[in-house]
Amino acid sequence: LALHAARGDWLPTGRQDGEETQHGTRLLWQEIISATPNPAFRRIEVRVADPGDPQTVLRQMSGFLVRAPRHR
Repeated sequence: LALHAARGDWLPTGRQDGEETQHGTRLLWQEIISATPNPAFRRIEVRVADPGDPQTVLRQMSGFLVRAPRHR
């Protein structure tokens, strides 16, 4: 979430899946991006799972991205 906010990402609604390795441990991640009643906000739910048991979520968090105007 912090990386998306720092980069100023504005993600399309839907789902994104991926895989990362941290300290030799392989992890699956999933982001579910939803619209909100305020069109300037998007809700993001991030889930991390063990590849050996993808149905078991190890960590989960949610937050919001704000569509901020770009300054030139």
